[in-house]
Amino acid sequence: MNVYDFDGTIYDGDSTKDFWRFCLKRHPKSALAIVSVLFGLLLYLFGIISKTKFKQRFYSFLRHIPDVDGELSDFWQQHETKIQKWYFAQKKDDDLIISASPVFLLKPICEKLGVRLIASEVDKHSGECYGENCHGDEKVKRFYAEFPGISVNEFYSDSQSDDPFVQIASAAYWVDGESIVTWDEKKIGIIRKVKDVFLTPQFFLFVFQGAVCTAVCIVISLLFSRYVNPTLAYIGGYAVAILLGYILNSYLVFKMPLAFSRLGKFLISYIPNFLILFGIVALSLNVLALPSIVAYTLAPAIGVPLTFLILKFFAFRKNKAKDNMK
Repeated sequence: MNVYDFDGTIYDGDSTKDFWRFCLKRHPKSALAIVSVLFGLLLYLFGIISKTKFKQRFYSFLRHIPDVDGELSDFWQQHETKIQKWYFAQKKDDDLIISASPVFLLKPICEKLGVRLIASEVDKHSGECYGENCHGDEKVKRFYAEFPGISVNEFYSDSQSDDPFVQIASAAYWVDGESIVTWDEKKIGIIRKVKDVFLTPQFFLFVFQGAVCTAVCIVISLLFSRYVNPTLAYIGGYAVAILLGYILNSYLVFKMPLAFSRLGKFLISYIPNFLILFGIVALSLNVLALPSIVAYTLAPAIGVPLTFLILKFFAFRKNKAKDNMK
């Protein structure tokens, strides 16, 4: 049989998010769940709760929907046009859709398409999840549980998280809208993009200027640490280094003139970098009790690739209009 992921694959978008927005407009009370969802997201990002538990918090908006079946009917009347045309051209009677979205949401459209479905079991009234979220390895487990001994001829998906399912398919394809390529071709494309960004003279110049600024930051921080708390001293050293970094990035790395507008973007771009580095320094000094020189040296290596990407595509992004000196 041929197996398809749903969201972002044969459906143009994320059906769960679309249904949530659809319900939010018609039932504003469902917005009451947002606080719980945001708190759950924080817990999930810190590894305190599982993805399934986070999704259960998200689905709690269903408690504020009086007629879920009615909403589903209206939703698919408006959104069935988002099923990709390429799928209809190759659809077969024994197709299977396997998705992390809830069964109650996808069942109406799958019945209309005449295809089988494996998806996450979620109570449509309470949002309670029964079993694990149908994602990653769980898709493989669910498939073999329902179709033991059946082989997968072709598998289609838009997500790298479906790699486990790719391993059991005779052929796998990466879907990007109307574009479909083999899974291996997509991986090659990703590797090529990484090389195009990082294995370049521009990136090595960025690393060089980063080394210079790091050295300046360490020296200044050590000097300041003679008079103030070492953690606070790092802030002073970082401030001096970041101003030097803007000058070097402008002239040496990205070869663009100095401008106040770009300086503002540069400083914004370095906020994630600073938070990461300052966190490492604070942890190294105050928790691990490492020497100042070790803490100051360890921190910069963590944020270099992240900062380069932010600078390249935000602060120093090429603009067709000529930059004005301010």
